[in-house]
Amino acid sequence: PAAFNPWARWFFGWADPMVVNYDDPMQEVMIGQSDPTPAGTEDSVWVNLPDQELGVPNLAGDGGGLHAELGDLVFETVTKEFDLSGTTAPVFTFTTDFDIEEDWDYSYVRVSTDGGATWDIILNDEGLYATANPNGSPAYLGAGGLTGVYDGLLTFDLSAYAGSTILLEISYVTDTGFQAAGIWVDNFSLDDGATNLYYNDLDDPSDWTIDGWEEVPFSALIPHYYMLEWRNNEGSIASDGLDYNYQTLAHAGTGWMVDRVPMSTPGMVVWYRNNLYPNNNIYAGDREYDGPAYGPKGELLLVDARYDVIEWTGGIWDPVGGHSAPVISNRRAASDGAFTLDTTPAWNLHDYADVSLPVYDFGSMPAVPAFHDSMRSVPGWFLNTLGSVSRVDRASSVVIPAQDIYTTRIRGLEADESHLDYNGDLTDFWGYTVGGLPLGSGNPGDENVQYGFHAQVMDQAADGSYGTVKIWNSMYQFDGMVSQTPSTNPAVMGTYLDVNVNTTNTGGAVEDALFMVPVDPDTEYVMGSAYGGAYPLTAAYAAQLAAEKGLTDLADAAAGRNPDDVVAVAWSGEVPTGFNVDFGFATQITNAPATVQYTAAIFNGATLIGSVDGETVDVIDNSTYPVSRSRRFNVDRDSYINGTQPGMYYGSDQTMWVGFYDQMRPVVHTPINGIPTDSPVDQAWLYLYVTEGRKFGNWSQSVLENVTAHPATT
Repeated sequence: PAAFNPWARWFFGWADPMVVNYDDPMQEVMIGQSDPTPAGTEDSVWVNLPDQELGVPNLAGDGGGLHAELGDLVFETVTKEFDLSGTTAPVFTFTTDFDIEEDWDYSYVRVSTDGGATWDIILNDEGLYATANPNGSPAYLGAGGLTGVYDGLLTFDLSAYAGSTILLEISYVTDTGFQAAGIWVDNFSLDDGATNLYYNDLDDPSDWTIDGWEEVPFSALIPHYYMLEWRNNEGSIASDGLDYNYQTLAHAGTGWMVDRVPMSTPGMVVWYRNNLYPNNNIYAGDREYDGPAYGPKGELLLVDARYDVIEWTGGIWDPVGGHSAPVISNRRAASDGAFTLDTTPAWNLHDYADVSLPVYDFGSMPAVPAFHDSMRSVPGWFLNTLGSVSRVDRASSVVIPAQDIYTTRIRGLEADESHLDYNGDLTDFWGYTVGGLPLGSGNPGDENVQYGFHAQVMDQAADGSYGTVKIWNSMYQFDGMVSQTPSTNPAVMGTYLDVNVNTTNTGGAVEDALFMVPVDPDTEYVMGSAYGGAYPLTAAYAAQLAAEKGLTDLADAAAGRNPDDVVAVAWSGEVPTGFNVDFGFATQITNAPATVQYTAAIFNGATLIGSVDGETVDVIDNSTYPVSRSRRFNVDRDSYINGTQPGMYYGSDQTMWVGFYDQMRPVVHTPINGIPTDSPVDQAWLYLYVTEGRKFGNWSQSVLENVTAHPATT
């Protein structure tokens, strides 16, 4: 997103963030736009996560060693002075393990005889060095640079400097952009023939001057945290930048031609700050394969509320060329990254960002008001037509931090072998690894390794200047409701209630889930009405289940009831993260006046982990209404009953001939204006019996078996 992020505003002294911990008690916070921030609101909220422990090994040997720190345009050195007077054939050796971006980044061994004013690059005897600069890298200093991959001993002949005092330097030099793992060194040795002049196993490298290298192995506690801010397109110093992103189409002679990509504002933007990384180069050092899952990682990246790939019309895979097809870049795709209460504005862009191609309507995306750290945040992999895996969108969003390793999602292509099958998870591949990281649903919650942090937009100002955000911690979380739909309005004794439980698991996976909905005491269960995998619990069964699982609430509901009385309705099974549970049943109101409410208690084994509530239904007592509660209404007119006698009135309890073949026509009309407006109808019946059928065109032939009566439609 355009404009300063909350860390940059804090760095310049423009922000005073509210700081909380990820496991603090639930609270609601009003977060305001950055400029001007409304009075009584926070300009941002920073959510501290537990420090992550970083362990860097010594890949070049045992014990201590040195590793060059990664970064863009670095020139890092380790240097020591040696007196080579009296030597004849001095040789310097060390063990190393390096993975350096080939022909872009380099490491050199150099010697100076004038105190560092000038330097000579020393070639190793193994011949493992670059001799040219094919890419024009600024890190190339001349022939002799180490680049690519190697693990072993390197030897450097210093005979040309025998008798001199020298500075010996090992350097690591990079360009911008991608960086691999870098270089490790250990076991420095200077020998003259069979005589060892110097040796250091680098358990103590203090006799070297170190600039930019780090001693290994080491472990350190590295802070990381979420930053929540509120984005709005009004009142900001960057209001224009918060209305639209842009997609360049052409730099024509008449000017810069662009497509505008609408921003999703107002909304909550979630950033992930990770001090483990020195930059946002998500490819550097193969960091995308760092834990806890495959995907983008950097020092400050956006948690995209709508992280999945946005395809051009041709899809994400070229089956003819056998390679990935271009997709909308993440600089544009992140425009809908805010968590919002509203649907996103529709995108209308030239296909493939080509002004000669038609404008394609990408439509709007649904509202996403809540962030849950149990849910996946990156698109992952897809299986291509070559039988290998490809990245869905390499640069989208950021890998959500977790307490341990979790899986990365893998999907397939549609039948056209070009477009991603967005819901086509390839479960047969779950458990396999890519780059050492496992494939699966991609949800941290399915491994129960999430931190349990949640943030949800509850409300927002009319002008979008602030939002009310609820933040809380819960390892288990269900987002949904219990709905109760009465068959009459108002609800009275005898009214039927359709009770539906619909909820999505937005927390950790539940292996032994039990949803239990006690039957409200002012209602009774309608036998056979349970659906969606639900089942009734009789008092006898409920008592048995309560004893097995130690469920005291269920035991109380069963106490004192007849064994066959249905006291609750249950649903049980495994509930992975992201899974939707949808079941229901019917009850009939048996008491009035009353207030009826249904709540689903959720258990993992015998442990209560949550609940889903429903609104109340008020039941009125209509027994004192001053009207007849049973009356009969005659048919007052017939419509299209008899094509030969359209004006004939049959009345009630009459045989009616309906002379239309295979058509639904209104047969009878009964006025109900005789019912007082304040009198609810308890029950009403319309009886239509098919007693005979005659073949159309041959009235003597009975066709009763081919005649049906449709249910009453109104």
